[in-house]
Amino acid sequence: MWTIEVDYRTGDSFHTEEVYKEQIGQCWTHKKGAITALKVIEEHSEYTALTDCNYYGNMSEKQQKDRIAELKKKDWFSEEWGGHTMYVINDEGERVYQSAFWAGYFETLREARVVSVDDEDDDCVFRPH
Repeated sequence: MWTIEVDYRTGDSFHTEEVYKEQIGQCWTHKKGAITALKVIEEHSEYTALTDCNYYGNMSEKQQKDRIAELKKKDWFSEEWGGHTMYVINDEGERVYQSAFWAGYFETLREARVVSVDDEDDDCVFRPH
């Protein structure tokens, strides 16, 4: 079985707390399903960077708006909680709601990785820039 572990930082208006590592609460029988979900997290991270920070790399404002519109058309997209949620595909091929608890107002995603629930190798990692 495979899942995704996220490494994120949180805090409040006055300070940043320690880094947390948590599993997302979904599991897949095959690593390929977890890798697909990891790619969803990567695209969702891009969406939150574009919408929350209103800036991403050296894109023009028009390019940002076009990219946001493109991301909103993805199967994983959800408007709930201001876009801080998403859908992933489970082993049965169903869309399953997933909270992006690592993408709140004070949270910063540092890394997401596919990990084995059975302690096998965990070689698929995404780190936002």
